[in-house]
Amino acid sequence: MLRPPPPPRSYSPKPLQVLLYPNPDSRCSERAAKPGPVQISSLSYRLRSPRIGKLPQSSPSSKGETPWTQTVTDLISILPCLSKVFESQVNKQVTDHLESHRTFSAVQSGFRAGHGCTSATLKVQNDIITAIDKRQYCAAVLIDLAKAFDSVNHHILIGRLSSLGFSDDCLAWFTNYFADRVQCVKSEGMLSGPLAVSMGVPQGSILGPTLFSVYINDVALAAGDSLIHLYADDTILYTSGPSLDTVLSNRCFNAIQHSFRGLQLLLNAIKTKCMLFNHSLPAPARTTSITTLDGSDLEYVDIYKYLGVWLDCKLSFQTHIKHLQSKIKSRVGFLFRNKASFTHAAKLTLVKLTILPILDFGDVIYKIASNTLLSKLDAVYQCHPFCY
Repeated sequence: MLRPPPPPRSYSPKPLQVLLYPNPDSRCSERAAKPGPVQISSLSYRLRSPRIGKLPQSSPSSKGETPWTQTVTDLISILPCLSKVFESQVNKQVTDHLESHRTFSAVQSGFRAGHGCTSATLKVQNDIITAIDKRQYCAAVLIDLAKAFDSVNHHILIGRLSSLGFSDDCLAWFTNYFADRVQCVKSEGMLSGPLAVSMGVPQGSILGPTLFSVYINDVALAAGDSLIHLYADDTILYTSGPSLDTVLSNRCFNAIQHSFRGLQLLLNAIKTKCMLFNHSLPAPARTTSITTLDGSDLEYVDIYKYLGVWLDCKLSFQTHIKHLQSKIKSRVGFLFRNKASFTHAAKLTLVKLTILPILDFGDVIYKIASNTLLSKLDAVYQCHPFCY
């Protein structure tokens, strides 16, 4: 005899009270005031992260710009929607706590409200222009880290959170968040077997970028007399002075390398470059070598793509505007070839969605370019009415 199914049980997640307050022995206890309790709704077990978020599929993402340079591959975690909802709630409480206590360094721009690629690049550009206006030399080391997000040591990160005043209950939750994580890789319809993950923060998650910012936050303290700016795994170290001997020095760069090594983050010597900004001063006949701790000499370049903007040694933005022209022309050409397929309103919407964002991104940065270069952008943009 079949019995009717029992009525569904109502379930409401119990609030998990986690106190984010400075521990008595914490190094930051003097600068952080005691905030109120933070409510985290536990969707599974007390002091445990939902297991559904520990079994992500990862999609490989090549960092090379062309097929023959796609040698370095990042794994982007494809997490379930429920996991992201849960992480977004935890992330909001964590970021509110960190921002309210001014935990992040002033030169840390990655994944913070009110900060972005444009504001970070604008800060660096302003410092360089200030040095050039004083007729000083300015040199920069553009640091690239190898597998930065995948190299985060969980024990070091938990120690960082403890030093920032996270309570024992909160540390236990994060310890569980990192425990028993596995991932599998899906590529071209093929799915690999699961593999345990013992380090790193998942790229593609909500909480991972915030934790990575916490992880590298104190690197800025090693810059010494030089200036530094951090944005996720992109770091620029730059300094200015009246002579080349004062700006082309390994001292501060070595200190930064030691700081990264203490976090078990390795330098990508092939992608780490040097740039000497010489807008008005004569270029040196021979530049001083900047070397890594492993003895590799860094390559000097005249152009470098930093946070989406092509910087050149003269800050002319000629290369950047050339790339903008190419992008806009391809989109205008698409609209022209398919103008019979769209209504007038649809064409206007496509222009706003595909062309204007290209011009808007970083426009406050490259607006110092010459009128001759800026007029080239105007000429390309003015072609879009012919698509109607």
